[in-house]
Formats: sequence, C-alpha cells, structure tokens
Amino acid sequence: MRIRAVIGIYVAGIIGAGFASGHELYVFFVDYGWGGLVGLAVTLIMFTLGTFGILEFAGRKKVENYKELFSHLGLGNALIFDLIYSLFLITGISVMLAGCGALPSSEVSGVILQIATGFLVYFTVQKGVEGPVNASQWLAVTIVGVLSLFAIFHLQENHVNFPREGSLNGIESGVLYASFNLGFSMAILSSIQHFVKTRKERWIVAILGNIILVCCMLLLCSALSTLSLVQLNDPFPLIHLVQRKGSVAKVVYYIMLWCAMYTTALANSLALVKRLTSGSLFTWQQAAVLVVIVALILSIFGFTTLVRLAYPLLGMLGLFILIFVGRGYFRKI
Repeated sequence: MRIRAVIGIYVAGIIGAGFASGHELYVFFVDYGWGGLVGLAVTLIMFTLGTFGILEFAGRKKVENYKELFSHLGLGNALIFDLIYSLFLITGISVMLAGCGALPSSEVSGVILQIATGFLVYFTVQKGVEGPVNASQWLAVTIVGVLSLFAIFHLQENHVNFPREGSLNGIESGVLYASFNLGFSMAILSSIQHFVKTRKERWIVAILGNIILVCCMLLLCSALSTLSLVQLNDPFPLIHLVQRKGSVAKVVYYIMLWCAMYTTALANSLALVKRLTSGSLFTWQQAAVLVVIVALILSIFGFTTLVRLAYPLLGMLGLFILIFVGRGYFRKI
C-alpha cells in the first residue's frame, strides 16, 4: 500500500500536460528517430537512479521538504535554491491550471474549468498529505493504463517500423527530459519519503515505478511515430490515436488529459504547501489557499504563453539544480 502510494504520486507528478498531450514525447524522443529510443533508455536509467538517490538521502536525513533537502546537501546558497525552487513549483502548478482552462472550446467554459480545478486542488490538498497521495495513486494508474491501451489499439491497426534514421542528440534530449522531471520530483519525493522505510522499498519504488512509466512512454512514442508531421505538430498529437474510435474515445482522452494536469498540480501543490508550513508562518489550510490563489493568478497568462516562456527556463533550471544536488549528494556519501 505504501509503495503503491509513493509510485502513484511520483508518476502523477511526471505525467502532466506535455506528457499526456504527446507533444512532450514528440519533441524529446520521437523527433530523434532511433536516437530517441537511446534517449528513452538514458531517461530510464536516470529516473531510476535519481528516484532511489533522492529517497535514500531524504530518508537517511529524515528530510520533510525540499528546503531541508538543500540544507542537508550542504549547498552554500541553500536559501537561493529554496526561493528558486518555490518559483519552480508555483509556475508548474499555474501551467497545469492554465492547461485545464485551454481544454474547452469556449473561453467562458475554460475559465470555469480552470477555477473549478483550482478549487479541487485546494479541496484535496487541505486534507493533508494523505489527500493528494490517495487521489494520485489511483488516478496515475488509470491515466497510464488508458493511454497505454490507446497506443496498443493504434499500433494494432498501424504498422510501425524501427526508425532507420536518427540522431545521437536524442541522448542529450533524454538527459534534459530526465533532469527536468527529476527536478520537479525532488520536492515530491522528499515530502513523502517517510512512506518507504527501507533501502529495499526505495529500490522497488525506483525500479517498478520507472519501468511502468517508461514502458508507457515507449508505447506512446511508437504510436506517435506512425503519425504524419502535420499531426505531430498539433498541440495534442495523441488525440490522433483515438480520432477514428468515435466521440466516446475522444471524451475519454480529454478526461485523461485533464486528470494528468490535475494530478501534477496536486503533487506540486503538496510539495509547496509542505514547504510553506515548515515554519510557523502559515497553517496547512492557509498555505493551501495561498498556493492555489497565486497559481490561478499566474494561469491568467494562458497555457501557450506559460509553456513557451516558462518550460525552457524550468528545464535548464531543473538541470542546474540537479547538478548541484548531485554534487552535494556525492560529497555526503
């Protein structure tokens, strides 16, 4: 139960708008041909080692939030990392809420869904750590399962060949993808490290969770590789996997897309709220309200604008933080 809970919220934190739309997978992997497959292998290795390393270090030091993680790693500018990382998380939450607002066809419906999602995030987070963990462990499994089934059904009808062309730049892309996502996951994993008590349990989470995740990625990348360039450049390329399946399949896909953004917003909100309540400045309820309100205000800029401006910056920032965390980790072992 505890292992499933940790795997669930970890996977939920990674499967956001970019993943569930398919655009992220196209840009980081499919576009590099066979190099993207190598990049996927690199991502699996980095995800597995990174997940275990964060859980192991946080568990050993009894870390409860990312501020304590940075402090225990002996980073000279721990306060700066703390502030930057908080901005990192609130921006990620606002992107997910903006993405929810971009789903409906009308602007009014989008605003309503955006606010409703923000309220639902608050309602779940204000219950404490158990709220997001319990919600994510079931939703994450459902999202991965449904998206994988869509890919399998599509591959049964469309022949896929091993890519003859490719670029070794796919390795670099895989490193950036893993760094970006581990950058976000760092806060989530340090907030729930107490769920896994032993070294063996941490390895199980790291290996099983990431095998499930990367297998889903491989299926989706294989299915995406059968699409045309025009379809791949669509904001939601995965929709083309279900377009011939009827309106019900489309509705199910959009529900999964919303669930992916909701669970990612949940995971990041949990990490940020836990950080804000580490002192005596905010109660859990106050921190939850503050996080959701600020995220909703930032989401006004819109999904496309936030992704275009924030994601490249967050990707580089994630790699920067990961390098320093890795250096601090190896100094301590």
